[in-house]
Amino acid sequence: MNILVNLALMYKMGTSPEVSELIKYRNERGLKGWLPMEIAYSKANHIICPCVPELDFPLVLPDILGLYGPIILDTSPIEIADPELNQWLNRGETVVMCMGTHFRYSESQAKAVIDGLLSAVDRGSKTQFLWKLPNKSEFEGLINEALKNPKDKERVRIVDWLEADPASIMKHPNVIAYIHHGGANSYYECAL
Repeated sequence: MNILVNLALMYKMGTSPEVSELIKYRNERGLKGWLPMEIAYSKANHIICPCVPELDFPLVLPDILGLYGPIILDTSPIEIADPELNQWLNRGETVVMCMGTHFRYSESQAKAVIDGLLSAVDRGSKTQFLWKLPNKSEFEGLINEALKNPKDKERVRIVDWLEADPASIMKHPNVIAYIHHGGANSYYECAL
């Protein structure tokens, strides 16, 4: 299976107009050759890696590999970046869900998530849910139908984009859980 995945990746990259454009751009600016995927490792003096050994499987690291932990930009506090969201978070414990910017939900997946969020806690609970749904506009009817109950409408906030950086949202004391796709950025946003 890995061989097929790698062959598919090589085909996609070799035929991609975006990759060709990137290579042309790099070459015009003095960076000769193709993209430095495997080549970079063999020519590097030092490689900066956003990881820490305690979070990885045991492995032997080459001397040129430096593990420095999360490499992320400083974020504006949520009070500044998104005061309205901050006020909403101040109301009570909150679960945040974000499956990444590029994930597109189908209608059945969006319905399953809403049903899951609503059934995850007792109706009497004050737990809130903040869900980043990138293609939210496709599901306005479904969302309105599922969130008929005014209390559900108050406690489930669905947005297509987070104005505040997720790392600053995770720092809010009422955020009790972060459901994400397991990507390194998401992991570090909630681990800081």
